[in-house]
Amino acid sequence: MNDGTSNLIASIFNMIKAIMGAGILSIPFAFARVGWTFAIILMIIVCLLSMTTVYMLIICSDQTKCFSYIGLPKILFGEKSFFHYITFLSVFGYVFCGCVIYSIVTMNLIGLFSIQYKFFIYCFLNIFILFPVCIFARDMSKLKYTSFFGIFGIFFMLVICVIEYVKINIYHYHKYTLHIDSIRTEEDFFLIFPIFIFAFDSQFGILDLYGDLKNRSNEKMKKVIFISFFICFFIYLIFGMFGYFTFGEFRTKPNILHSYKTNNLLIISMKCFFIIIMFCTYPIFFFILRGVFENFFYNIDNQKNISTCRFIMETITLQCFILFLTKIIPNILFIIGFGMSIFGSLVSFVLPSLFYIRLININIYSKFNFFEIINEMVILKNNNFYEKMKINIAYLILFFGFFAMIGGLYSMYHNEDN
Repeated sequence: MNDGTSNLIASIFNMIKAIMGAGILSIPFAFARVGWTFAIILMIIVCLLSMTTVYMLIICSDQTKCFSYIGLPKILFGEKSFFHYITFLSVFGYVFCGCVIYSIVTMNLIGLFSIQYKFFIYCFLNIFILFPVCIFARDMSKLKYTSFFGIFGIFFMLVICVIEYVKINIYHYHKYTLHIDSIRTEEDFFLIFPIFIFAFDSQFGILDLYGDLKNRSNEKMKKVIFISFFICFFIYLIFGMFGYFTFGEFRTKPNILHSYKTNNLLIISMKCFFIIIMFCTYPIFFFILRGVFENFFYNIDNQKNISTCRFIMETITLQCFILFLTKIIPNILFIIGFGMSIFGSLVSFVLPSLFYIRLININIYSKFNFFEIINEMVILKNNNFYEKMKINIAYLILFFGFFAMIGGLYSMYHNEDN
């Protein structure tokens, strides 16, 4: 594949926007579920594990010369292998769910201005704004402009969140007593896993970003990863803390925007800016969604090589299907809870760990004895200590992915109200 066109700054912008999106709305709710101290600890863990799996994917890409998430299992396991199909279903399901989530959130925010015609207004904006952007974006560098405006919108929301905290708590504008805990352990504890996974998930598009990086190198991509994750963690931390401290345990809703009353210009401005954020993030998700489809069915990594006719038809078809689901699915909680528990855990932790394990020739897939797998983890044919540590970390992340998946599904099943 030829060298990319995105410089370091453009890649950082694109990666930040690939990480952040609608997931930021539920961060304060996660703080309310487990307490602010526990939430920070778990957020650090998920952030570090996500960074590790992202770097695992970069190593796999360097070794295989493949710059597509969906293309890795074809090289590592074979084109018609079980893992090839699982990877396609996981990535396509995750990114498609993300597009539907962004569409529903945007449509509901538009409902602040016109509840009765919100879907038609969203369709109008989709046709005249999102569709042209999705057609225009044949490489990730074209999306750096939408990424810039999206990041600006997030910082604007962050400032308003802090201002509202000062107004409500410092000047005592609220008429209720706040209940804030540092640590809480209840049955809905595992609800935070799909929230944090969705918040830090960028694995599905990291190889597209890496492939489009100008003068790409492993060290250059390390800078993009570290800077992007650090900025996102810092924003999530501030937004989660101030959002939780503003409304407390019982008034912090899964979508923090619903906790704010639409009775002043700042709150209306924040909700309007989040509509802008959704419109800026959606094209990145859609670019990756179309890329996954092309790679799986036509074996094309670079969307510049797609014929114009097929490119337009695929965009129209996928957009219409997303609009259809946006219309019939009124609530995003089911998609975030179950969809991110399954697809998010697979894409973020399980599959990258399996790719890395396969890359270093530790073949566990023919072994069905659990004790033989554990033995592989502890005693490797290569006696190098660092190689042992790397493979053990990969197994640890693999098991964490399944743990987060099962825990998230369990909590969603037993906490239907949440």
